[in-house]
This record gives sequence, structure tokens and C-alpha cells, in this order.
Amino acid sequence: MTTVRDAVILAAGMGSRMNVGGTETRIFKPFIRVGERAIVERNLAILRGAGIERVVVVLGYEADHVRGLFEALPPWGGTFEFVVNPLWQKSNGLSLLATQGRTRGPFVLIMGDHLFDSELLHGLLESDHGDFGVVLGVDRKIAQVFDLDDATKVVTDPADPRRIVQIGKELATYDAVDVGVFLCSQDAYAALEAARKASPKDDCSLSEGWRVLATDGRFRAHDIGAARWQDVDTPEMMGNAVAWFGGR
Repeated sequence: MTTVRDAVILAAGMGSRMNVGGTETRIFKPFIRVGERAIVERNLAILRGAGIERVVVVLGYEADHVRGLFEALPPWGGTFEFVVNPLWQKSNGLSLLATQGRTRGPFVLIMGDHLFDSELLHGLLESDHGDFGVVLGVDRKIAQVFDLDDATKVVTDPADPRRIVQIGKELATYDAVDVGVFLCSQDAYAALEAARKASPKDDCSLSEGWRVLATDGRFRAHDIGAARWQDVDTPEMMGNAVAWFGGR
């Protein structure tokens, strides 16, 4: 079992895909209510239940306002630290890079707009992953993934299904899907820095950073089994999230 006390929540985006019909409504996805609780309230309870004591929140779009929303949440049993990514309109790897020096040891990384079962995180932390740089929760129940076209696809090594060899949204063949919940070592930052340095645009996504780790077998997969998850990028995804999680 990996002992983890810190988590990072990426909450820098604008949430524009949740707008319908070209409206300009300000939508802060972590605070969308699913049933009786906001997405972030659910996730903080899961993090605390897994032993997380401190959450580093990455802000970007309307950072001061979103920080106020976090600070107004009911007490969850841990503490917040806030980091602003001034390059939030670029790829999400830069948001994680903004937390370098703020996390201690291995840490959990989640997206601010993802819902997931508590069993998913507990299984990720309780499994033996060997020498890892990053471990990604993967869903092999591909037929059950809502809006598969939008999902990030994963290819694992047939000889070692715990090793990820490819990741990307445009993969034509794949055997699993990225669920957006990660266990990261401090080496995640070096991988992202390497990917950013190789980019002509001085940019990098998480997936580009993780490909650096995949070259030496340190990008690992954790099969989430029967656990459920859902990202909330569109109203349609929101509808599925309510169907799956709204009663819990």
C-alpha cells in the first residue's frame, strides 16, 4: 500500500463545453451539484476517506472567484493550498507543473470535473505498482464508457497489463480508457518538464508527459474493475453522471 497524504485537483479550466446554445453563462464545473452534493464535495470526502490531509488546488479561469468557492465549502477534514496557473488556457500538463515544490512524496491527482466511486481510489492506493512514475486508473469496461469518442484511450502491454505503452484520444486500437485518477511520484514533474522542453510551443499535456515515463516502463495501469466514473464536460455527460451518482 502506498501512503499518500497530498492530492492535487486541477480546476483551472473555463468549462465552456457545458454551455448550451452559445450562452455565456459562467460555469464552474467542480461546484455543479449531482444529487445533494457538488462534485468537489463528493471528491473531497473520498480523498479524506483515503487518508488525504492536504489538497493543492490549481486555479486559472477567474481564479479569485473559484478560490472563494473552495474556501466557502463545508469543512472536509483537511486543508487547501492554492496555486494559480497563469497559462491555464494551454494544456493541462502545465497546470500540474504549477504545483511542483508544493506536493510531498507521492500524491493523488484528480480532475475537478470527474466523479468516481470511492472504491476506485482505495484500490489504486492499496495495490502494489512496483517502481512507478505515474499510475493511471484505467477502465477496461469499454462498452460502458459514456461518450467514448471523447475519452482518452490507453494501450497496455499484453505481456504485462500493468504497463501502459500508449495513450491518446486518437488511438484507433486500445484496450482501456483513462479515468482521470492518478497516483503520481515526484518523477511526474521531470517527465512533464521533458515533454514541455520537446514542444515547439512550450506546452505539454498530461498524456505527453506520461509518454516520457512509458518509454522506460514507469507509466503503470491500475484496472478499476467494477468501479464507476464519469467526467462532466457536456450536458449529456452531466445527465449520465446524475443517473449513476445522483442517488448517492
